[in-house]
Amino acid sequence: MDELTREILTRIQGGQFAFQPTGATIDAIQDFQATAKRIEWAKREGYIKDAKPMLGSPDGEHTLTLHVAIVGGLTLEGEHYLLGDLDDRAF
Repeated sequence: MDELTREILTRIQGGQFAFQPTGATIDAIQDFQATAKRIEWAKREGYIKDAKPMLGSPDGEHTLTLHVAIVGGLTLEGEHYLLGDLDDRAF
């Protein structure tokens, strides 16, 4: 698992349910897209119960993710993925 994905899942496990760029500049918003993509991937893989992105066009040309709300936190699979224990399905 890459470090950014691990960091995101750890923050969700710790209770963070909102993710957004570090600032309002186009550079900060573009940098945030990596986080938004990993959250979407984790949702598709079933590691996060749900994620609601807010899209916008800060430059008037490109639609980008400006905010992501996490709904429901990690799934059991997400917790196992974070722990690196994908084969332990005894729960």
